Amino acid sequence: MINRDDWVHEQHYRIEGSEMTQRETWIPEESRFEVTEERIFYGIGYKISTLEDVKITYAEEFSYFENDPDSFLSAPDLATELWDIEGIRVIDWEGLDADIQFLIEALYDRFVVIDYSELLSKIAKKEDRK
Repeated sequence: MINRDDWVHEQHYRIEGSEMTQRETWIPEESRFEVTEERIFYGIGYKISTLEDVKITYAEEFSYFENDPDSFLSAPDLATELWDIEGIRVIDWEGLDADIQFLIEALYDRFVVIDYSELLSKIAKKEDRK
């Protein structure tokens, strides 16, 4: 079932908020850190995959500093990811309920990757306006 080509995948993201924080930046020419006050944004990205009555939702947190697309981090970088699997029961070869981690490992490549290129493009455009 996982390998079928007729899965429907949709993805979206939501910025949850922002806050001012201190950021350390390494200045190699001076061999020191510079501390600045900067705004960090954080949110959640979703990938929802459906096939017949089965729905698999993957969600991960992301964050980035204002006007800095290179600072973008998402799971697994942030080690925060959430799975919701509906409409399927996972069993092992003996017919017993399998550990959900087994299914997650099998799903990882096709059901996880969230394309943040639209968001990164928006962050980069803000940088261009500086």
